[in-house]
Amino acid sequence: MEPKVGQIWRHYKGGVYRIIALAKNSETDDIYDTIVYEDMTAPKTWTQSHSRFTEPIEWEGEKISRFTFVSEARHKHPLIEFFGWYGAVAVLIAYCSVSFGYFSAGGFWFQFLNATGSAGLALVAYIKKDWQLAILNLIWAIIALIVLIK
Repeated sequence: MEPKVGQIWRHYKGGVYRIIALAKNSETDDIYDTIVYEDMTAPKTWTQSHSRFTEPIEWEGEKISRFTFVSEARHKHPLIEFFGWYGAVAVLIAYCSVSFGYFSAGGFWFQFLNATGSAGLALVAYIKKDWQLAILNLIWAIIALIVLIK
């Protein structure tokens, strides 16, 4: 399989990487002779020549692929995008409404918009593996739910 931008590949030692670019060496006429890829678990970017990326290697006495294809590019799911946008708008409306005196901070609509909005933001952050924002928004939603239940 030919590597393409957006695809996910697993290194033979276990790391999982997303191809972010196919680069051309300005010194050669080879088209896209370098693969640029990012670590899916850490903020690191790597490059590998196309030939080294796709060539088989010998490891522990076996001939294996240096990288193994995992999946095609992940496209944004419209429902997840909806929850993210709803969350951003709901939290913003809640904040503006309290700031301009339309809602009270302990009122139903303020807490409802905070609970549902932060839950939407937490979901998107969780899917994107942005743990700080996921945890922050989850706690925000829990606090708003507690106030709603009281």
